[in-house]
Amino acid sequence: MDTKQLFISLSFALITTMLINYFVIDRFFTKDTQEVKSGQAFHVTLPEQMNKPLATEVNFLDEDIVLFTKNQPKITIVSTPYSDISFSEQGATIHRVICKKVSGHVEKALEIISPSINGTQRSFLVAFEKNTPLQYVLKAQEYADGVHTLIYESESILGKIIKKYNVYDAGYSIDMILTIEPHGSVAPRIIFPAPQLAGVEKTGYYDLALVNNQKDSLQRLKSSEITDKAFAAPTLSGCADRYFVNALVKSSPAFAQRSYFFTSPIVDSRHDLLECIVEGPEVSVPATFRLCWYCGPKEYEPLEKSDPRLTELLDYGWFTLIARPLLAALKFLYNYVHNFGFAIIILTVLLNLLMLPFTSRGEKSMQKMGDFSKKMQYIEQKYKHDKERLAQEKSELMQKHGNFDALGCLSFILQTFFFIGLNKVLSSSVELYNAPFYGWITDLSAKDPLYILPLCVFLGIALPLLLKPSGSKFDVRQNAITFGMALLISGFMTTLSAGLVLFILTNIVTRIVVTETKKLFA
Repeated sequence: MDTKQLFISLSFALITTMLINYFVIDRFFTKDTQEVKSGQAFHVTLPEQMNKPLATEVNFLDEDIVLFTKNQPKITIVSTPYSDISFSEQGATIHRVICKKVSGHVEKALEIISPSINGTQRSFLVAFEKNTPLQYVLKAQEYADGVHTLIYESESILGKIIKKYNVYDAGYSIDMILTIEPHGSVAPRIIFPAPQLAGVEKTGYYDLALVNNQKDSLQRLKSSEITDKAFAAPTLSGCADRYFVNALVKSSPAFAQRSYFFTSPIVDSRHDLLECIVEGPEVSVPATFRLCWYCGPKEYEPLEKSDPRLTELLDYGWFTLIARPLLAALKFLYNYVHNFGFAIIILTVLLNLLMLPFTSRGEKSMQKMGDFSKKMQYIEQKYKHDKERLAQEKSELMQKHGNFDALGCLSFILQTFFFIGLNKVLSSSVELYNAPFYGWITDLSAKDPLYILPLCVFLGIALPLLLKPSGSKFDVRQNAITFGMALLISGFMTTLSAGLVLFILTNIVTRIVVTETKKLFA
């Protein structure tokens, strides 16, 4: 067989194989193995069954809109040790949520869901494609075994809807038992907003969309990452701001077919409100779903109790291993001194005492480096015209005094890690939000309003120069550099939170006290 015949035979075999694979195997023997997995993201422009248009608008019944404009809804307040939750008959929704308990036994009135930002689409609104009922009636309210129960009903052309809320004294969980008795077929969806804590600076921070990924762990997405995107069969959906979380963490039977997010403007605000929509299945016969939410602060214990995946929100980046123990230590000290400012001071002093051996070695190493530098300058000046002798003397000096203690730098490295870790804690931990210290400092997580602490930092750096013993040599250049550094550092301190500046100031004062004490006993 020549080359031409071989080429024709191979080409014919290849073409025949491709045709059989396409027309026979693919058409009759290959099954569609593609499955939609929980947490899988997809763009709504793709022609797939799950990707019907996103429904962010709500069409209410006309008669309900008329009643909405005329009548004031009945508000029912459920009070627990942790929260005050106001329910409204309009939509049988949550009207307001005030978190009362943050960090142990201290009560703070922190409003995280407000009626002024929700309009008619309040939290836990059950909406339909058409004719969403807005008017509900409170049928029952009871309390037993630490559980507050409210039952709302609505009857309309869609059928009968029953929303039963369970609010628990033992935490921040809210359950909604949704019963739908439809006239025909309906597709419910539930809308709820991100928490919006008043007074929190939004600069450099984004509200986050929360949803599980295909590995069923938590993923956090910014607004730019969720445009025209939906998530299939999520087991967790919700929103979070800097300090709080509002998320659907469980449903039985499985309710969520897909979830997606959108933003709407807030009146008298430069920021938009992030909202989550969870779509349920088509319902043509009476059905009941139990849906469980977590609506509370980013604190480890309640988050873990509600859904361990939510604890991933307490992520301080590379410094998590330092930030979490620091926060735990601050909360432990707080239980005794009842003030986070004093807790920061005590913790800083304790850290300095623990690092004292490394600090002493660092000071000795610095002094040794200074002496070494002076001797090197002396040798270079003395033997500047004799290169061979200069090289010999340098070599001998390096052998005798050139070995420096590397552990002496450990104190500085640890202090830097503590500084960054505490900065993460102060900027992200709800326990320190609005935590006062003394007098003019009403929030350790915010800047010092009067810049008194940065001024104290400047004095702490510059004061040792003013306290030099009489007769000691005054180095104009060295003192000018020190004063300049003091001004630069204190200027930088004005941009930091008061708690962080307090940490630095305590460090400086502790170092001065330790140094002066050593001189007394030297």
